[in-house]
Amino acid sequence: MMYKIAICDDDIEFMSGLERFVKDYCTRNHILVKIDTFSESGGMLDTVESRKYYDLYILDIEMPGYNGMDIAKRIKETLPQTLIILVTVHMEFAIDGYILDVFRYIPKNCLNARLENALRDAFQRLQMQEGKFYIISNSRRFEKIDYNDICYIYKKQKNTMIVTERAEEIPVRKTLNNVYEELDGEEFIYIDRCYIINMLKIKRIENERVYLSCGKSLTMSVLNSAKVKKKVSLFWGERI
Repeated sequence: MMYKIAICDDDIEFMSGLERFVKDYCTRNHILVKIDTFSESGGMLDTVESRKYYDLYILDIEMPGYNGMDIAKRIKETLPQTLIILVTVHMEFAIDGYILDVFRYIPKNCLNARLENALRDAFQRLQMQEGKFYIISNSRRFEKIDYNDICYIYKKQKNTMIVTERAEEIPVRKTLNNVYEELDGEEFIYIDRCYIINMLKIKRIENERVYLSCGKSLTMSVLNSAKVKKKVSLFWGERI
């Protein structure tokens, strides 16, 4: 899943810093994003009026022309559930932000720490809204596994094992192919008949081995190697 983010601030240097911060956070947390930046509030508002929407907005409040509150209000009129983060040097705007049901209000003098937490909570909310979880449900257990936490999946005797970023192995009493079909996510791919990987977790591919962010390396089958490399190349090519 790729999330679309809009950043609007008339201070171009500050906006560039925001963009770098968001990109760095998403890279570290294996989150795919497409970021559009706007240095004029009018340009940002034009996208709203033309019904081009984003999953997350990061807006400066103090801007000439339309301010961040004006834009947030216009967005909320059409998409009340959209997540908006407002940043400012003036704390008195916070009350108005709560009235608009803004997701977060962040003062610029402690931006980095607050923005890190805000991004974490925002992406958790977006993932829940997307329903990007694998559900294990039977008479004895109910469990939700975030797609973004799945590193790879393999067959072990009568179980399919889902391996997370923390190297936790979660058994599912189903065939590997059943689990693959239930995932229904474009990021998952067979690298041979016994292993499925999450392409978002690939650090590199060398020869016939795939190195994953959880520290595991897996061998691709010789027959599948070229096909896997092509799919990985296409997958990442669409997201860079």
